[in-house]
Amino acid sequence: MKVRQILTLVSLSFLVLFTSQCSKTADGPGSSSSVTLNTFNNKAVGASANELLSAEKPSIVLEVNYMKGFALQSSTLNSLNSFLSTYTKKGAFQVVQKEITASGKDSLSLAEIDKIERQNRTTFNSTNQVSVYLLVTDGGYNPENTVGFAYRNTSIVLLGKTISKFSGGANQVPRSKLELGTLEHEFGHLFGLVNVGTPMQTNHNDPANPAHCVNSKCLMYYQTETSRFLGTLMANNIPSFDTNCRNDLIANGGK
Repeated sequence: MKVRQILTLVSLSFLVLFTSQCSKTADGPGSSSSVTLNTFNNKAVGASANELLSAEKPSIVLEVNYMKGFALQSSTLNSLNSFLSTYTKKGAFQVVQKEITASGKDSLSLAEIDKIERQNRTTFNSTNQVSVYLLVTDGGYNPENTVGFAYRNTSIVLLGKTISKFSGGANQVPRSKLELGTLEHEFGHLFGLVNVGTPMQTNHNDPANPAHCVNSKCLMYYQTETSRFLGTLMANNIPSFDTNCRNDLIANGGK
């Protein structure tokens, strides 16, 4: 089955923390794959914001597929649970993890990432749950400083090789902190921020960097000065959603 929709790609980079939003066409990346995505999990980023935020569906299932050597840190998942509990009205958060076949590639394209999801994803949105698919790869992406991005309404990829390269060592950000910061930002996009599925209550969309907040202290800010950000991240907690982002989430069913 060919994918004929335009996928909204929002990337989080190491050298450019929050990159600008752009569009990628995925026409045919899954044509030889064995899984057809549920219609409800094959939409643009932000299209399932209300489903993720509100109590209408009581649970979130996070399906994690990781390649050998790139499993998420346990503290990352524990902290992500707290993050989701803080901003959504879900009563349950379940994680399903599985190691999948390594790609063996230095860099993966969006088409290849899409194909891997189609070959391996097993959980989908239903009456009682919203399913988010998280792929952690053994390869990088072009641009090579990308550490992760949301590419569909319930799909996120982390570039494990790049995260490992730039975290966990001496004078580097802890790996779990970089994983979590990436995931929280990308979940923000799945939540429809900024103005990509969750209507703004007050205009705070950065006109120069669409889908990002103008507040430099907000989780959804577009940050371009690496050394300043990394120094802040190493010395401080991951930023939170600011008041404007929080108000948007509350108005669209969150808390």
